[in-house]
Amino acid sequence: MVGGAGVDVLHVDRLRRALRDDAGWPAVVFTPAEIADCAGRPDPARHYAARFAAKEALLKGLGLRPPDLGVFRDIEVRITRDGAAVALDGRVAAAAATLGTVHLHLSLAHTSEHAIATVIIERVANDL
Repeated sequence: MVGGAGVDVLHVDRLRRALRDDAGWPAVVFTPAEIADCAGRPDPARHYAARFAAKEALLKGLGLRPPDLGVFRDIEVRITRDGAAVALDGRVAAAAATLGTVHLHLSLAHTSEHAIATVIIERVANDL
């Protein structure tokens, strides 16, 4: 059963400007693993943008409005050869736990101009 869904889209230039204007900004919203992965790519802004969109989409799916930017670090987007996955910690993990056991489904896409993410929060049947 679907427990929530969220989508977010943003301009990659928004992240490009943030990176240019404040080199420390990624540490506010991204985990060290995300920073290492994005920084190692040819156009880091595109990858940061997709991850930021994923975090926003997940928060929307959970019905949360972040009290501060630090909550974004409670969400880690991992790129594997099988696709994208999400790991939760802290306040976001606690919010997801109120739904019972969940599986998170994440889809990311980006161009040089836009990044989009969709999250489906699936409640596991034995918890219903």
